[in-house]
Amino acid sequence: MDKKYKQGLISIITPVFNGEKFINDSIQSVLSQSYENWELLIVDDKSTDGTESIISNYLVKDKRVRYFKNEINIGPAGARNVAISNARGSYIAFLDVDDMWIKDKLQLTLDKLDQSKTPLVYTSYQRIDENFTKVGRKINIPLEINYRELLGNTAICTSTVLINREVTGDFLMEEVYYDDFVAWLNILKRYGAAVGLNESLTLYRVVGGSISRNKIKSAKEVWKIYRKSQMLSPAQSFKFLMFYMINSFKKYSRF
Repeated sequence: MDKKYKQGLISIITPVFNGEKFINDSIQSVLSQSYENWELLIVDDKSTDGTESIISNYLVKDKRVRYFKNEINIGPAGARNVAISNARGSYIAFLDVDDMWIKDKLQLTLDKLDQSKTPLVYTSYQRIDENFTKVGRKINIPLEINYRELLGNTAICTSTVLINREVTGDFLMEEVYYDDFVAWLNILKRYGAAVGLNESLTLYRVVGGSISRNKIKSAKEVWKIYRKSQMLSPAQSFKFLMFYMINSFKKYSRF
């Protein structure tokens, strides 16, 4: 480990930009967790709506909620890095502001992480529509995935992830379009395969205009990750991109 972390403490990383519509649901799902040794680090990336006012109410109610406000908008990767740099826990979890957890999410992923000795655990999840009026099918995941397999897969959903910093040490997100995907690739490449828990423990909200909706732009950005971040050849990049797009289509072909 690069520095001393608090054993057993899970640091939850939540960047937010103009999240007043969803942030109550997100925070409440953390407060309802059966595992209580956590800290929630919310980084407000210069929101212009009522996000700060909503968060301020929780700061009074629960000291485990910590708030950071950026003076300028620096994007999701930068906001996550602010939180990670201030995180005190030996474990790192990610919860995007429009997603929610089932009450045993932290406990079950922590148990799995400790049992498997892997650097990273991820879980199955279900999609919900923007107004939480429709819950989609369970998205099944592989029970294990290594670096090469992840190159052509979309199996790891950010809000399902739990990372053991006793294995990985300090890490930060790269300033790229899919900073989360690159982070998982780098961790698996260096520290070994991730383990999946095929239980639906996260509700992933599908919001109109989210970056994962534009498939052409998504493909271009994934190609950049292969070529620039992972230093793959054009032939390798093309092969993995085909697998990536097929797996993405399977996942999103029906709600």
